[in-house]
Amino acid sequence: MYDGGQAGRDRSIERGAARPLAELYEELELAQRALEDVWSRLTAADWRRAVRFRRATVLDTAPARWREAEIHAVDLRVGYRPRDWSVDFALHALDFLSGRTPAGMRLVLRATDEEFTQVLGRGRAVEVSGAVRDLAAWMAGRGVDAGLSTTDPRLPELGPWPPDPAD
Repeated sequence: MYDGGQAGRDRSIERGAARPLAELYEELELAQRALEDVWSRLTAADWRRAVRFRRATVLDTAPARWREAEIHAVDLRVGYRPRDWSVDFALHALDFLSGRTPAGMRLVLRATDEEFTQVLGRGRAVEVSGAVRDLAAWMAGRGVDAGLSTTDPRLPELGPWPPDPAD
């Protein structure tokens, strides 16, 4: 999604990090409006068109945008926290991020506030439990609001973010 691949992404993030918050908000609002404008004009056939991103379709870019918006809104540290995510988003993120399960581990994610248990991977069993939004935040590499419990002495170190298979 960035010109120049991972290196281009890293340069873009570094440049943007030093910009004033008001400027970033304005750019985000303009980009979101432009995206919604384009999406509003798409036909059913357009939504099924292939895109390079994750070897998917245009339709698949909508949940990708959802993930970007929700997770990076937390990164801005302006009062929006994982606890503000909807349960639907947390469950979506947990599904998307399941590939971060460490190799050789059977990771059991157990929500303490929702009816949710997810078993990922194979190997040595480790359970991590807490609020479903905190489980999603941890899997996304973000801080949690209320804390997590684990059957290990510390939380497992997660693998990398799911790569774009088109790269």
